[in-house]
Amino acid sequence: MYSPRALAFGLLLLAFPLLANATPVTGNLSTQTWTKTRSPYRVTGKVTVLSGETLTIEPGVDVLFDADVQFHVRGRILALGAPLDSVRFLKGSAARWGGMRIIKADSCVFHYVRFSDSHRRDASDKWEDISGGAVFVDSSVAVTMANTVISRNVADGYGGGICIAHTKVTLTDCTIADNSAAEYGGGLSNNYATASLTMTNCLVVGNTAVKYGGAIENWGAKTEILGCVFFGNTATASGGTSDGSMLVNWGTSPTVTIRNSIVWGNAPVNAIRVDAGTVTATYSDIQRSSGTFAGTGNINLNPQFVNTGVRNFRLLPASPCINTGDPGSPLDADGSRADMGITFSPEIILYGDVSGDGTVSAHDAALVVQRVVNSSLALARPFAGDVTGNGSLSAYDAALILRKVTNPGYRFPVEGGTLKPALVSREPRRVHFERSGPCWVLEMDDPAGVVAGDLVLLLPDEAPAQIAGAVMSSFRQEGRSLSVSFVRADDGSPVLISVLTDAKTAPEIARASFNEGAVTGVASQPVQFVLEQNFPNPFNPTTVVRFAIPEGGDVRLSIHAANGQLVRTLVDRPLPSGNHEVVWDGKDALGREVASGVYVCRLRTERAEATRRMTLLR
Repeated sequence: MYSPRALAFGLLLLAFPLLANATPVTGNLSTQTWTKTRSPYRVTGKVTVLSGETLTIEPGVDVLFDADVQFHVRGRILALGAPLDSVRFLKGSAARWGGMRIIKADSCVFHYVRFSDSHRRDASDKWEDISGGAVFVDSSVAVTMANTVISRNVADGYGGGICIAHTKVTLTDCTIADNSAAEYGGGLSNNYATASLTMTNCLVVGNTAVKYGGAIENWGAKTEILGCVFFGNTATASGGTSDGSMLVNWGTSPTVTIRNSIVWGNAPVNAIRVDAGTVTATYSDIQRSSGTFAGTGNINLNPQFVNTGVRNFRLLPASPCINTGDPGSPLDADGSRADMGITFSPEIILYGDVSGDGTVSAHDAALVVQRVVNSSLALARPFAGDVTGNGSLSAYDAALILRKVTNPGYRFPVEGGTLKPALVSREPRRVHFERSGPCWVLEMDDPAGVVAGDLVLLLPDEAPAQIAGAVMSSFRQEGRSLSVSFVRADDGSPVLISVLTDAKTAPEIARASFNEGAVTGVASQPVQFVLEQNFPNPFNPTTVVRFAIPEGGDVRLSIHAANGQLVRTLVDRPLPSGNHEVVWDGKDALGREVASGVYVCRLRTERAEATRRMTLLR
């Protein structure tokens, strides 16, 4: 329970349905091309690219695993994503998948690709069968990865993200993040003398190894590291003066060279463990409990990243890593000496990706609605959430991000696409609260096309309230004030949201914006069922009967004599909800004038009935 005066936050997220145009795949694959128009490709069983065959994957393709199986490559795979249209290997309806295994294959290429949520394990417990959480490469010609993200993968053996054996692998501008290994090499594992790993301008962050080498294990192999950042990696079994939270170097004659790189914020502090072979570092910032790592130009100083909390590893102007890289390296873009760490090219905005993980997902939409009600919430790339291009974040931005998730071909308005819906409401829409069980339900008289809203409600008291009834919603309560941001399906339902509260009176609408202001909402009192007294009364020869109904439906308004006999039916047809009025001219159903006296006006709907007495004086 939380105090009524405390801040309260909430988030509701419901899954979107799977796309209808999915392409199921399983079994052996010959040479073919996977296209965006047939995406996503849903893996329903083990897949193998046969020896001598080539699978080409075009930009914008999602490969989703509906079965917990592996993706084998014996031939060649060319996954060729684009900066704003990546290729993704992700779990589908399965809780996880078995990773990609490239064994005795031709050269393979991955550009702008993501591998996430795989788990490499096997009952045999052989190291080669339980290693390489996302990718296992063994005895193949070569593997090249550029602008590729390997994140949230698990290996029961070595290399939580990628495991290499007897193969040359080149990584450029890649991110290896949040992977874990039960043995060595939380992020990567490189093995055997014929193996070669080259990493340039890569970020390795948040990986964990149960034993040593939270980021990298190098076993008897060759690893070259240039202009990379290693941060927040953990080796839980490390200890002593050579802890190995970032790197463990062991096996037969392994070699590692590090240049222009930053190794900081790993745990334990002493990040490099050398049990065999050599580790040569130059012009790098390598954190140690004391002193500097041996080598020309090395330092042990806080690199002063912009914000590690949101994984922004740009350098602040006062950073000791600026202009202190290898003087023999190419100059930076501004013509100055090379820096240590990652070289950032002019940033390409992936609109919708407020989390900064390189993809547009429902999680990004959820972060947007949370930010709307809580401006202190830190987002990695808040500017990427303004997909309508109006300079601020709203629930409507979140709605369009969700549309992008379910329709990857959709272009945001800021990219020259269209709004959804292409709607500007000329007439205000009336909104009001109605009581329904334990909730106050917010309804709109004309909800067509309304997919999002941002509200500030004033509650009758400070009792806790919650929001329900939307596809996605976030709320923040502070005392009586309840800020709400919601996204709903465009289903035409008059119900926008429900406010769960014990309050006996309805919340007040202090501020409301729908579809980022394209729809104007006007608060009105809820319509009650009522039959008003006719006016004038007494009357001669005509009188006006006014009534209101809260719901549309069949309505019957009739005039009866004092003895109950039907005199005339004024209304007998369906009517919309709202206020209505009818004139009675004092005549019966045959058009004859009725005598003076007392008559009864009766209003009847499917749910209620009311009567009023009226007097006619001739």
